Amino acid sequence: FSTGAIELYEKHGFIRGRDTTADEWYGTPGLAMEKPLRPVSIREVKAEDAERLSEVATRAYLQHFQHLWEDDGAAYSQRSFNVDELTAQLNDPGNRYYMAFVGSEPVGFLKVRPDRSLPVLNLADAYEIERIYLVREAKGKKIGKAMVQLAVDQAREMGKDVVWLKVMDSNQNTIGFYESCGFAITATETLDLPLLKPELAGMFVMKIDLKDQQ
Repeated sequence: FSTGAIELYEKHGFIRGRDTTADEWYGTPGLAMEKPLRPVSIREVKAEDAERLSEVATRAYLQHFQHLWEDDGAAYSQRSFNVDELTAQLNDPGNRYYMAFVGSEPVGFLKVRPDRSLPVLNLADAYEIERIYLVREAKGKKIGKAMVQLAVDQAREMGKDVVWLKVMDSNQNTIGFYESCGFAITATETLDLPLLKPELAGMFVMKIDLKDQQ
């Protein structure tokens, strides 16, 4: 590595290590640049975490969903993710929130409602995954899949019949992700929200039938 390259890698969190291959091949020590892996964790959060949750929720939402809105999502994100609103949501016993961390850095969150069904589910004893949002930097670390698994495992332990969620019908990558987790499309809906672009207002309802897996 050149001095400039080493400085660039170190700027991005890499540390110097020893290249054992160079020892084996050439008999002289070599330099390797390594980035330490930071542990991933998912923790339940409470009302005292509302400010931190607000920051990561707003950041993650606007990174992925600005294109849905006439105002780039400013009004919706402020209305949904301000500290007062999230504090009220966190104090509601019908909701559970979990935050994902890489090391000590929050990178996303999961919101579930364990006792919420839909008429289209024929009043099944259902468990809703209402939100899973991750910042772009968390992509590829399998955090989203771990969050889905946490929810499905929790629903199964509670004896639920169905786990369900909603996803924008234009979001093919996310639909494919949920299908890879075992969800299937079961219904369609159309959102009616101020400033939402009408051509992007369609949603799919997706579900997993836990009874079929028993």
